[in-house]
Amino acid sequence: MIQDFYALRSDPFRLSPDHAFCLRHPSFAKAEAYMEYALHQAEGFIMVTGQPGTGKTTLIDDLLARLQDQGLLAARLVSAQLEAMDLLRMTAFNFGIPVDGADKAEVLMNIQGFLADQVAQGRRPLLIIDEAQGLSLEAMEELRLLTNLRVNGRPILQIFLVGQEELRNLVLDPRMEQLHQRLIATCHLEPLDARGTAQYVLHRLRSAGWKGDPRLEAAVFPPIHRFSRGVPRRINLFCSRLLLHGALEARHHLTEADALAVLAELKSEHLSPTSTPSPLLGEAAIPDLNGVLQESPDQRLGRKLMDQAPRTAATPPAEDPQPTPAPQPPATPPGPAPATASPTPPPTTPAKGRLWGLAASLALAFGIFLTGLLTLPCAVPDSGIAATLWRLAGVGEARHLVHRWSGGRLPLFSLGPVLSPRRTARLEGPVQPGTDYPLRLRR
Repeated sequence: MIQDFYALRSDPFRLSPDHAFCLRHPSFAKAEAYMEYALHQAEGFIMVTGQPGTGKTTLIDDLLARLQDQGLLAARLVSAQLEAMDLLRMTAFNFGIPVDGADKAEVLMNIQGFLADQVAQGRRPLLIIDEAQGLSLEAMEELRLLTNLRVNGRPILQIFLVGQEELRNLVLDPRMEQLHQRLIATCHLEPLDARGTAQYVLHRLRSAGWKGDPRLEAAVFPPIHRFSRGVPRRINLFCSRLLLHGALEARHHLTEADALAVLAELKSEHLSPTSTPSPLLGEAAIPDLNGVLQESPDQRLGRKLMDQAPRTAATPPAEDPQPTPAPQPPATPPGPAPATASPTPPPTTPAKGRLWGLAASLALAFGIFLTGLLTLPCAVPDSGIAATLWRLAGVGEARHLVHRWSGGRLPLFSLGPVLSPRRTARLEGPVQPGTDYPLRLRR
């Protein structure tokens, strides 16, 4: 129905992998380059990981299709929680080696003999294990032992391990150290960003014979990316439903409203992914690829459409929060008013602050004392404890010295006693600036 209505050669968004539609985005191209390098080494393990639906199977199919004329003999099996002996039998079966009724030793001998013959004929055996995260540790160890098979000192088998992200944890297990040391290369397929999602959609349409019908608005792509989070299989699911929606509604121009309608349908059918989207996949994280990658016409068109898309279309506008009414205190029966809580004492001043306060208080008190000592008139006590303290403090002597140093400018009306080791002097007469005063000595 979709193909007839939009005049397409084939279904552009099938869920099953098809390397004829693959888009070599940066992550895909990097993984493929790593695998080619490892194949030329002709030994050890290669590990490819990625989320479900990111294109691991498509990557393997595309690589084998491009290298089929280079003498590769590839056997491919899907791991379904296989144990060690089952894995050996499945390996022999996929290479076409008869092992009916054979024990483990005979199976290993038949595999080794077959692989040695293929190498002698100039072919390179390659074993590809898909969904390898389901293998047991014992099965992984059997695979390592298979890579030890050699002819004339050269390995006769290379193994690709393809699986989800749990495969990395399996290989990094401390018990898999020997296998880990035989890894030639590892690569991880990343989801597409928003711009890559638009490029992927347009590439798939063009590969199916799209001539511009239906016409797609730029605002269609943000909802696609928001639903799929850059995973190609989810993109295929959304776009297939979008084309179906357009064909049923007889639309040759698909807008953001159509995309949002499909998004609502998928959510109502519980087909929307439930995991929290990564903030790294949002439009704000789109890198500037201009001048870095050689863009194809599809990629340039996708970038142009994404640049024209309204920025607010990528994420739904946040609703204004409604003011929450303040909670009312529970009603209390009439009675005596509750006692008022004592005020919280102020926080204790830190030790450093207390020291500064004490120093300031002492300085202020000393200033007041000194001002009164030098300016206020005073009488000299004649006897008793007061006279002793007067002499020990040197009050009179200090007043006299200050008066002499100031040239009589300080208003010292009475200089008090001038102390010496054995004598006490009392100043007589009025105070005149610059005048030597007569002293009456008393022993």
